[in-house]
Amino acid sequence: MLNYNDTDVPQFSGIDPDEAAKQYLKRIETKIPAFETMEEDELNYVKMINAGRAFFYNNVSFNYLSHRIVFYLTNLHIKFRTTFFVRAGPATDEDSFKADAPLSAEGEAYAKKMTEAILEHREKVRQASIDQGGSDAPLRPLSVWTSTRLRTIQTAEPLKELGYKVRQRSEMSQINPGVCEKMSERAIRALYPEEVEKHELDPYHHRYPRAEVWDHSLLLIRCLLAERKLTKSSHTTTSLFGLSLSFWSWSASRTIC
Repeated sequence: MLNYNDTDVPQFSGIDPDEAAKQYLKRIETKIPAFETMEEDELNYVKMINAGRAFFYNNVSFNYLSHRIVFYLTNLHIKFRTTFFVRAGPATDEDSFKADAPLSAEGEAYAKKMTEAILEHREKVRQASIDQGGSDAPLRPLSVWTSTRLRTIQTAEPLKELGYKVRQRSEMSQINPGVCEKMSERAIRALYPEEVEKHELDPYHHRYPRAEVWDHSLLLIRCLLAERKLTKSSHTTTSLFGLSLSFWSWSASRTIC
């Protein structure tokens, strides 16, 4: 764990992982005499020992943010996993939300190549680990999450045919564009100038008529990330580009979850 995370810190850039771990532990040892154990009964705090071996809570009168922190800490583990973000293949009708069109011939070819690329990559990682003296144990199980849109389900079909578990998650579904479906930006500006102005002021919370809003979608993605922390298997997510980008941006800075 130390070797993996410390080499990702600027201070240890270019240093041998084992040497970086030694320096990190030495840094902790020099600070131990200055550490003070929290024992104040009137304070709210959480003690976590050895990444989850033991937890101690004092005064559970937390606000919302504190509860989220506690939830994150109690579900934290240091198992290394990999998440693959996969864009859904091209559909026969790219512009229609209501049609929920299936994959085109190009999309089906893409799904097969995507499957081959992921499995080949996983095997290369395993072989590289073996060559470096690691275990020759089988790779961690691969779980596949898709949205409920047909094109994303079909993109994951080659993996399902090979025996991998595929789950459909409504939280990852495409956002409904409402009245703006199939409309160009010029047409939207001409028909809904007031809505465009509101959107430019706050694109995160604004919604066009009969459309869904990004804020709600990202709240659902946060719930998925909470579930992701509980699992120890590697993941592949297949969704449209915007949702994959959002999922990635939420998790990119959380290198151990």
